[in-house]
Amino acid sequence: MLAIALSQSILPVLSAAYASGDRSRVEKQATLALRIGIFSGMPLVLLMTVGAHAVNGSLFSTPDASLIVGMLAGGTIFQITMMTSNSILYGLGQQRLAMKHTLVGIFIKLVLSLILTPLFGVYGLVTATALCFMFATMTNMMSIRKRAGVRALGDRWTGFAATVLILSAAGGALVYAVLHLAAPLGWKWPYLLATGALGLLICAVYPVLLTAFGVLRADDLESYPARIRRVLRPFLRFARGGRATKGTA
Repeated sequence: MLAIALSQSILPVLSAAYASGDRSRVEKQATLALRIGIFSGMPLVLLMTVGAHAVNGSLFSTPDASLIVGMLAGGTIFQITMMTSNSILYGLGQQRLAMKHTLVGIFIKLVLSLILTPLFGVYGLVTATALCFMFATMTNMMSIRKRAGVRALGDRWTGFAATVLILSAAGGALVYAVLHLAAPLGWKWPYLLATGALGLLICAVYPVLLTAFGVLRADDLESYPARIRRVLRPFLRFARGGRATKGTA
């Protein structure tokens, strides 16, 4: 849903900027769309991946096959970036190139499914799907960088990776602890409490880490939609390099 919304919203703006030859606006809007997709999609991916066992146990009678749920959820970040980057290529007048990347990705998925599924069962099928999304995303991003100079994260990828790793480790430890401490409650309470605790941790810590590691910066704030600005402003006090300026804090 997030990817579809971003794809639909960015296409007319990019098309107009590209048609008018405004390269600076094309780069700005494309970068903004990719960053919003990645930054807003990752908390949901973390919740469903790190908390796969707890979420699965909350929804179903047994938490069996939680690894499959986690693998599928982890691959959705590449689906978000694939769909968003597809729309960017459409806005740049590269519809055939976007379709080519998608079709080659589907072909890779089919081939890998036939190879990996007999060896690893459903895990091979899930891996093939994730690699399909990854291939389409990488080829799309290389084409966008070549034509518009867009880098989704640029020098911020190390801070973003650190944020994801820290939250994954802390979230995994929290889920493990809550499941064991709440086990005497029985029924689905351990799973529900673990899911809720993980969700609160991600909501509270994720934006703090993004600003602390310089992934989100005060000078970027005004380029984001108004609702996102209102949410992010309180966290900019943790931004690397000091407080936000008066105009953006």
